Amino acid sequence: MEIKDITGLGELSPIFLELYKDMAQPAARNVGLGLAAITSIGLFLHLLTSWGTEKLNICLKNNLEKYSDRIKDTPVEDISEVPPEIGIPIIEKLSYVTNEELRNLYVELLAKATIKKENDKAHPSFINIINSLSPDEALLLDFFKKNQSITPKHYFRYSLRKSEAFQMYLLEMHNNFIKLQFPNNLAGYLENFEGLGIIYITDSNTTQIEMFKDLESNIERNLHRAGANFQRVSLLSHSKLNSQRQSLYVTNYGKLFLDAVIESPSKQKRED
Repeated sequence: MEIKDITGLGELSPIFLELYKDMAQPAARNVGLGLAAITSIGLFLHLLTSWGTEKLNICLKNNLEKYSDRIKDTPVEDISEVPPEIGIPIIEKLSYVTNEELRNLYVELLAKATIKKENDKAHPSFINIINSLSPDEALLLDFFKKNQSITPKHYFRYSLRKSEAFQMYLLEMHNNFIKLQFPNNLAGYLENFEGLGIIYITDSNTTQIEMFKDLESNIERNLHRAGANFQRVSLLSHSKLNSQRQSLYVTNYGKLFLDAVIESPSKQKRED
C-alpha cells in the first residue's frame, strides 16, 4: 500500500508525503493509520495549510518523525485512530515545540492514544497539564515517576512553607536528585505540580503550633489576674511541635499522568 492511499488527503497528499519522505514505509503507514481520524475530518489539513507548506513545518516534521519512531514496531492490528480531541491539540503543539523534554511528553501521549492496549492512559486533560509545564518541570516528572513517595527522616522548621522545605531537602540532601536549569524555582515547581493534582504534600503542623501559643497566652493572662508568682515555661520547648515532618507523594491522578507521558523502561530497553 502506498502512503498516499492511506492519508485521505487526495491531491494534497504531497504535503503529507513531504512529512513522511524520510520515514520507513511501515512507520509512515502507522502514522497514517493513527492520524486517520484527524485527516478524515479535514482539521489536520486546515492546520497544515494555515502554517504554510514552504518550511512544511520543519519542527512538525521532526516531531512527527519522533512519533513514527515510537510506534514503528507496533503491529498494524494494534494501531487505533487517535481521537481528534487528543490528536489535534497535540499536533498543533508539535508544530512549534522544540524543547526535547516537552516534545517527548506530547509524543508519548500521542503514542498512547495510537496503540490500542495503551489507549486507556490517554486522557484529554493531560494535554493541558503538559501545556502548563516548563522544561525543568518536564524533567521533574521523570524523577517523580521513580520516587513516588518521599518522607525525609529529619524535621523542618515550622516557619518554612511545605514547598520551601522540600526544595531545601531535594536540592541539598537527596542523593539522586536531578540537575535543574533554575533550581531556585523548585518550590514554585512543586506548588504548580500540587495545583495540577500531580503531587500532594502533607500539611504542616502550623495550626497546632498556633493553638499551643494561644493556650500559653491564656494561661499567662489567668495567672497574672490571679496575682500568682510563676516562672514562664513554653509548652513548645517541651515538644516536637517547633519542627515538623512532612511527606510528599504522587497522587493517583498523577500516577495516571506519569504513565501516559513517560515511556515505560521495558519498552525503551526493547528499542535499545
